[in-house]
Amino acid sequence: MAMIEGEEEFDRFLARSLAPPQRAPDDRFADRVRHRIMLDELLRSRRAKVVERLSVELLSLVALGCGLAAIGASSEIADSMRQVPHVALITIILVFSLWVRLVAQPTRGGFSGI
Repeated sequence: MAMIEGEEEFDRFLARSLAPPQRAPDDRFADRVRHRIMLDELLRSRRAKVVERLSVELLSLVALGCGLAAIGASSEIADSMRQVPHVALITIILVFSLWVRLVAQPTRGGFSGI
């Protein structure tokens, strides 16, 4: 469909009127946006690592508890622990403290948390 010459002139006028003013690009704004994007990507990566580490620690704690419950369910061990309960308590505290020491070590490669 052919445009009427007045319509083309009006379209050019409208484009000039609505166009943003000519100016130099805002480099500071572009740098801030780039830095914000990099920060968001870094935080997303760290968040994923934190969730992964937390799930591994939770799974290891559950496995540790199940192991201690299985050992305690043994009749010979249960009988000996009833005779000297303080030894059982000390053993459980020692195993738990070793587990805490194991999972509390900082990861290699820099900053370990958020």
